[in-house]
Amino acid sequence: DVLEKELFGHKGAGSQGFHRGFVERARSGVLFLDEISELPVRLQAKLLQLVETGEFHRIGGEQALQFHGRIICSTNCDLTDAIRHGTFREDFYYRVNVMHVEVPPLRNRTDDIPWLIDQFVEQFRTMAQLRIRGMSTLTQEYALEYPWPGNVRELRNRIERAAALANGEWIMPGDMFPEFKEAHATEQGTFATLAWIRDAAERRQ
Repeated sequence: DVLEKELFGHKGAGSQGFHRGFVERARSGVLFLDEISELPVRLQAKLLQLVETGEFHRIGGEQALQFHGRIICSTNCDLTDAIRHGTFREDFYYRVNVMHVEVPPLRNRTDDIPWLIDQFVEQFRTMAQLRIRGMSTLTQEYALEYPWPGNVRELRNRIERAAALANGEWIMPGDMFPEFKEAHATEQGTFATLAWIRDAAERRQ
């Protein structure tokens, strides 16, 4: 019910009972639905009606409102599998699947990693007024070899944590990947995978 109210808005008595939902606020722009596979089936039906007719109602409202925007959806799940399990409507799938764009995992597009690193470092440095100047070359090499099971979200979170906890002006491998530092550190406390990183960088060259 809360999700439906946030999407379509609410029409009730008094000023406290009125709420514009995301559909109404984006009615001539773009409505982005992240992780669409998680939507309840009942809400999928209402969104299907929105796509089909270009109209919607606020909860508790009688007047039909127009929607002229574009809907973009994303998911990490196989929607055809969700259809087989009855958690995703087949008619809704074929209605929203007009143009399908598959984004490869981050590990398969390593050319994007240096640019993303620069963007996130600058974002967190400016937002938190940190003294961080950037990421060391060694850390970037490790980032290029890391498989990134969490994709861009994981990269962003690791950089945010590293920027906040780094001791110096440059983000080092131990700041970005503390679990590997603990797992591979020698008795002298050095980062034991540095040779591996160097060999990987030489192979790329």
